Amino acid sequence: MYLCALTIHSDIFTADLQPDDNWKNCVLLGQRPDDIFDIAFHALLFWNYQVQQKYRIDRMIISHLVKKHAKKERQWNEALAAKGNEVSALRDKMEKLGWELERERKRTGGLVEELNVSKQSLRKLRLVGDRAKRSEGGVEASLLNVLGEVPEMSFDDFSD
Repeated sequence: MYLCALTIHSDIFTADLQPDDNWKNCVLLGQRPDDIFDIAFHALLFWNYQVQQKYRIDRMIISHLVKKHAKKERQWNEALAAKGNEVSALRDKMEKLGWELERERKRTGGLVEELNVSKQSLRKLRLVGDRAKRSEGGVEASLLNVLGEVPEMSFDDFSD
């Protein structure tokens, strides 16, 4: 331990924090072996303390990172499961809509056929009406001939 009294304000005290080996040897040569052993022992204890603290801090950091990773993994798995459920729900909906589309196509296909038949029947009736206007006679007979060929339909067929 150095005891130094600076008497003048401009006095400077310097300490070398990295002394050379000659200075260290001179300091050690002037000490008793028990003192040197005590200094070395305390130096090793301090170094051991620093290593233990570093180990504890590293363990704490690793523990924190493991917990953080587990939390992120849980969140990822939950998000993945939610998206998987959403995808399967959308697939089910798409399948149902496909079935509905096919059902509607079949239904409208039948309606289109009925519409075409009705159009043909209307054309025939118009032709018969035009012929009847021209000839003024035999209107009932030609209507009966045409009506015999037209399938009977009611208004109930067009309502859902």
